[in-house]
Amino acid sequence: MKASRREFLNAAVYVAAASMNTLIDPATHAETTGEKVILIQKAIRRVNLYRDSVLEHAYRIGLGGNPMDDKTRRGDSCTPEGEFHVVAKVSPHQSFHKLMLIDYPSEPHALRGYRNGTITKTEYDSIASALKLGRTPSQWTALGGDICIHGGGGDRDWTLGCVALDDRDIDTVYE
Repeated sequence: MKASRREFLNAAVYVAAASMNTLIDPATHAETTGEKVILIQKAIRRVNLYRDSVLEHAYRIGLGGNPMDDKTRRGDSCTPEGEFHVVAKVSPHQSFHKLMLIDYPSEPHALRGYRNGTITKTEYDSIASALKLGRTPSQWTALGGDICIHGGGGDRDWTLGCVALDDRDIDTVYE
């Protein structure tokens, strides 16, 4: 049985561009949707966790090896920017303590990839359809995939595009 996004964690994930402080007012979003909001601020290497429109926790993070740019293709070591949802959780995870998969590529990433020739129209349509149905988009296109929020250390930029926290911090974000 396929689960919808909201059945996994009931969390929205926003990744703010390296040059921006925030994309949204997460407190307002949490208040209007009832979702937990995870706001990742690339510029200051921080993740904020909001519940019921209240900032509960803030932690340092590590990003991809190319932390300033938005993800455009597999292997670019960039952390994607935009709005995502947690679609799967793994605990324990053999390499990263705990792991939460987000629904990258998003529709804007797929559209940009289609327009610049990185993916085909069929791949774009498949990604857009999956997202519309609340399913995980293909993780195997040239846009890349398997973007997660995970443990393993938030003290430096070392991932292939994921967001890393210290293990004790991912415990709180994961719950």
